[in-house]
Amino acid sequence: MKLLYWAVLAIMAGLYAVLLLSTAPTLAAYTGGLPLFDLRPFGYSLADAREYMSALSRAGQSYYLTRWFALDMTFLMFLTVSFMSTLWQLYRRPAPAWRVAIIVLPLLYGGFDAAENFRVAILVSGGVDGLTQANVAAASLMTQGKFVVFFILVAMVAAGLVRRQRAKAA
Repeated sequence: MKLLYWAVLAIMAGLYAVLLLSTAPTLAAYTGGLPLFDLRPFGYSLADAREYMSALSRAGQSYYLTRWFALDMTFLMFLTVSFMSTLWQLYRRPAPAWRVAIIVLPLLYGGFDAAENFRVAILVSGGVDGLTQANVAAASLMTQGKFVVFFILVAMVAAGLVRRQRAKAA
C-alpha cells in the first residue's frame, strides 16, 4: 500500500512539474505573460478575462483546450487522491468528524478544480466575444473556491505533520 501511496505522489509531482515548467510558460508566451485563470487565487473580473482573451491567440486557445486542459484534469485527480491519502496517513485514527473532513475536503477541492477547468474551457472556447459577466463570475468563483479549499487542506497537512513530529518527540 505504501508503494501505491508513493507512486501516486510521484505521478502528481511529475504532472505538476510538467504543468509548471512546460505548459504554463507556453501559455504565458501566448498571452504576453498574463497569468492563467487557474493561477489567480483571488479570481478575476470581466475586464481581466477580456484582457486575457484578447491576448490569447487562436493557437493559444487550441493549446489551452487540449494540452493544458488534459494535463490539468489529470493532475487534479492525482492531487485529490494525494491529499486524501496523505491526510489519512497523518491522522491514523481520526475522530468521526475528521474522517468526514479527510474524505470530503479533498473531493470538494477536486470538484471545484474540475468545475473551474470546465468553466474556463467555456471562456477560452468562446473567445473574447463570448465572454459574459455571468460566465466569467462563475469561473472565477470556482477558482476562488478551489484555492480556499486548497489552503485548508495544506493547513491540515501541516498540522498533521506537526502532530506527528510531536508524537515522535514525546
